[in-house]
Formats: sequence, structure tokens, C-alpha cells
Amino acid sequence: MKITFADMDGLVKYVVPVVQPPVKFGQTTNNETFNTLKFGDIKLMGDKGLRTVEWSSFFPVNKRYYNFIEAGAELNGQEYVDFLEDHAEEPFRLVITERYKTIRNMLVTVDTFDYEYNKAGDIEYSLKLEEFPDNANAKSI
Repeated sequence: MKITFADMDGLVKYVVPVVQPPVKFGQTTNNETFNTLKFGDIKLMGDKGLRTVEWSSFFPVNKRYYNFIEAGAELNGQEYVDFLEDHAEEPFRLVITERYKTIRNMLVTVDTFDYEYNKAGDIEYSLKLEEFPDNANAKSI
């Protein structure tokens, strides 16, 4: 699975260096349940809500000898931290591919981003992204 972060115009900025399973996909719906006197509970089907994507992994920090890093990834993991912190209030494009097939291509915002530096100097993190519904400006890559 290959994950890339791009700007709103679709220009790839970063290839996520290491993706460890599982990558968790979520989809909510805006259904409502009502209790009636005569019929009991009834359900009103709503529209789809926002999609989410989340995973945990690590950003290597200047480790040229890691042979499992995705091609095109940055060597300095701090660049990913800076990008995600800079985009805490600004959407960006997330593109996920599997065997050359696009699984997700959507604008997202950072919902949660937690990280810490481990003993090896790498950055362990967990990330949850939420869809940014910008229908007027959405472009596919």
C-alpha cells in the first residue's frame, strides 16, 4: 500500500515512507432512529457522513540503510511532522494506492496526530485524517 500527501492541486509533496498494517477506513451515515407510540422504533436513513482514514507507523529520521522505505520518501522524518502540523488547519490531498489501483483520493484534514521520538531517533506516530468535503474545488489526480 502506497500513501502520498499532495497539495490541493494534486502535486505530490510526500510519499509516506513506511505503512504498517492495519490502515483503518471509516464511513459514517447520518441515520436517525425515532421512537413512536404506535410502531415502536423507526429508522430514517440519512446521507453518508465524512470518511476517515487512520494508521500508526513511524517516520525514519536519516536512516539510509532501511531497505523497506517506500521509493520517493523523504529521509528526514521531521519533514512529515512539519507538514502535518502546518496542515492542522488546512486541507490537503490524500492518495492511497494498492497494486497500482487508487483506493482513496480525497481532500482531508488532520483530525488527530500524535507522535514521539523513539530510542533509535525515529518518529513513531498515529494519524487520523477526516474527509474535507470541498465539492466545488475537488479535483482528481
